[in-house]
Amino acid sequence: MWNALRTQTIRLDRRQYEALARQKCLKPETDIFYIRTSGCHFQTLARKRSVTGYYSNAACNIKNKLCRLFSKSSYTPLTDEQKLQIGSKVSVVLEPDADTSSLKRTHYCGQLNRENQAQKVVLLGWLSSVRILSHTLGFITIRDCTGMIQAKFDSSSTQQKGAIEDLKRIPLESAVCVHGVVAQRPDNMVNKTMCTGDIEICGTCIQVINLATSNMPLPYYRKKIDVESEELKLKHRYLELRQPYLQKNIRLRSHAMQVIRKFLICHSFCEIETPTLFRKTSEGAREYLVPTRTAGKFYTLTQSPQQYKQLLMVAGFEKYFQIARCYRDEDLRADRQPEFTQIDMELSFVQKEEVMNIVEGLIAEIWKECLNVTISVPFKRYTYRWCMENYGSDKPDIRFGFRIQNVTRLFKDCASDYSKSIRALNLGQVANVLTKKQLTKIRKEGEKMDKGVHIAILHAEDSELKGDRHHFSSEGLSLLKDELELQDGDVVFLISGEGEYPLQILGKIATWAKEVLIEKKVLDLPKNQYEFFWVVDFPLFYRDGKNMVPNHHPFTAPLEEDAILLKNQPEEVRGQHYDLVLNGYEIAGGSIRIHKKEDQIVILKDILKLSSEKLAEFQHLLDALDCGCPPHGGIAIGFDRLMAVMVNAKSLRDVIAFPKSSNGTELMTGAPAELEKGDLNELYERLSKVATKKDENMKI
Repeated sequence: MWNALRTQTIRLDRRQYEALARQKCLKPETDIFYIRTSGCHFQTLARKRSVTGYYSNAACNIKNKLCRLFSKSSYTPLTDEQKLQIGSKVSVVLEPDADTSSLKRTHYCGQLNRENQAQKVVLLGWLSSVRILSHTLGFITIRDCTGMIQAKFDSSSTQQKGAIEDLKRIPLESAVCVHGVVAQRPDNMVNKTMCTGDIEICGTCIQVINLATSNMPLPYYRKKIDVESEELKLKHRYLELRQPYLQKNIRLRSHAMQVIRKFLICHSFCEIETPTLFRKTSEGAREYLVPTRTAGKFYTLTQSPQQYKQLLMVAGFEKYFQIARCYRDEDLRADRQPEFTQIDMELSFVQKEEVMNIVEGLIAEIWKECLNVTISVPFKRYTYRWCMENYGSDKPDIRFGFRIQNVTRLFKDCASDYSKSIRALNLGQVANVLTKKQLTKIRKEGEKMDKGVHIAILHAEDSELKGDRHHFSSEGLSLLKDELELQDGDVVFLISGEGEYPLQILGKIATWAKEVLIEKKVLDLPKNQYEFFWVVDFPLFYRDGKNMVPNHHPFTAPLEEDAILLKNQPEEVRGQHYDLVLNGYEIAGGSIRIHKKEDQIVILKDILKLSSEKLAEFQHLLDALDCGCPPHGGIAIGFDRLMAVMVNAKSLRDVIAFPKSSNGTELMTGAPAELEKGDLNELYERLSKVATKKDENMKI
C-alpha cells in the first residue's frame, strides 16, 4: 500500500526548521532529522540530511500545527508545495539557508592580519575542519583561494542558539559563509604553521551555501588518509585540485605566464596566435588527425607552430612570441603529455647568441619574480660531443657527478679480451647500498640497448678490484684503480664498444643508479640548485638504416664551416641548433633556420631524399623563402616541463590543471569517447568515397 502513495518533499529553510525543532516536531540527531508525531509510522531510508515517513489520518494534527506555525509573520509561510497532503509519503529536507544573491564578501581569508583586529568581516569559502570542544564552544577552519583562517563559535557570540549543533551537521568541504569579528589569539594559542595563525574570527553566524556530500570520493580533508589510486585522482581531478600543493603549483604557473608576457612585450616582441588546425607534414612526430566535411580531407593538430612562425618572419614582424598549445601522438611518460604548452619565439636578423641571451634574461626574470631566486647569467655552453663523452647524454644532470672516463689507454698494452674502446663509470660508495641483483638488472637493461657491447661490474674491496675481471689483466685493473682513485666500497661499470651506443648505455646506467640511490635516500636530491647550461653543435643529421634523418627538424641551418660537407659527408655536419638543459631536462630547444630557397631544397631533396609528393607539402614555405626572407632563428621553451622543475614535481601532472592519464585518456570526462553511430557512418561514408575514387584512378 505504501508503494502506491504519492511522494511529497517538504523543503524547509533554517528559520522554518528551527521553529519546528522548538515545537518538537523535528529532532536533530547526527545526520538524520526525525519527525516526531503520535500515531504515525515513519521509516528512515538513508542517513542523509532528510527523513522519509508516511503521514496518515491519525497525524492530521501535524498539518494543522505546521499551518498555524508558519502563518505567523515572524516565519516564512509554507508554500502550496510545502503543505502536507494526508496519505502522502513525506520527505523533510533541510535546505541551505544562504541566499547566494545577497552574499557579500568583505575580505579574503589569507589577507587578514592583526591590522584587521576588531573589524567585522564576512568570509566565503570551504569548511576545512570542525572541532567541537563542548556544547557551547566550537572551532572551524574556513579556506578560500588565498589561505585559511580559524573561526571560533561560543554561546555568547552567536546569534543562533543552535550554532554549535549546526556545526556538527555541516559536512566538511561544504561552501559556507561566516560572519564575525577579527580577534587576536592568545600568545599560547598562536599557530605558526598558518599565515593567519596569530588571529581568529569570533563567529556570530555561519550560513551554508551548498552542502557537500558526506561520501567525498577523495577524502583528503580527513587526517591520515592518502589516496594512492591515480585513476581515482584523475577521475575527480576537480577535488584533487583543492590540495594546497596543486593550488600553489597552478597559481605559480599563472604568475610565470604573466612574467613571460611582460618580459617579452617589454623587449618589443609581438604576440601572435597561429592556427591549431594544420596539414599533415613530414616533420617527425606522429600527429593527431582531424576529419573534415570534405571527403578525404583531414587536418592535423599542430605539433608546433614551426612553419607559421618562419612565415611571420617573411611577413616582417621580426619579433614574435606565442604561448602555444601543441599536440603530439606519442607514447606517454612522466614528463610527456599528448597536449602541451610551449613558449614559442622567433626573431629576424639574429645570430644564435642573441636568441640565447634573450632566453637567459627571460629565465632569470622568471626565477626572480616567481621563486625569489637570483640566477647568474650567461649560462655555460657545452658541445654535444663533450656531453656525450662525459655523461652519455645530450641533457645530463651534472649535479651528481657520475662522469664517464675513457680508459682505453690503460688496457692498450695489457692482455685483454676487449680490443675496442673502453670507458668507465664510477658510481662511488654504493657497494653496500646496491645489491648484486640490482646491479645485474642495471647491466642487463644496458645490454638490451646494444647486444654488441660488453659490460663489466667491478667493486673495490681490500685494496683491489673484484667482480667481472676475467676479461682484464691485473696490471690494467691496477692502473684503473689508481687512475680513478678508487676506495673500498666503490662500484665501477666498464663497457667496451665503438660509437655512441656505449656512451648512451653508461648514461642510462648513471640515471638508473641515481634514481635508486635517491629512493634509498643515500643520494640527496639538491633542492633549489638549478644547473642551467646550453648544449650546442649538434649533428645536423643521423643515419637510420640507409636514410638520413634530421636531428632536430629539416629547417635548421648548418654551421657555416661545415656547409661544405653537406654533399659528401652529411653525417659530419653540425647544425646551428641549441638546447637549454636544466637538472637533466631539456627545457628549451631552437636553431637558426635556413633562409634561402635553394639551400632548403638541397636539404629536403638531396639529403633527406623526399619524393616530389612529399616535397610539395613544403611548397608554401619554399615560395616564401624566395621572397626576400631575412636570416632568422628562434626557440621553444617547454613550459610544462619548466614549471615541473621549478616546483620539484615528479610528474607534469602536478603542474597541469587537467592532465591526461598514462594512456592518453581523461578519466574525468571520459575523453576520448566513442562516436554515435550516425557520426561514424557519415565518416565511413566519406572514407569509402575516397577509397573508391582511388581504386578507379588506379584502374585507369
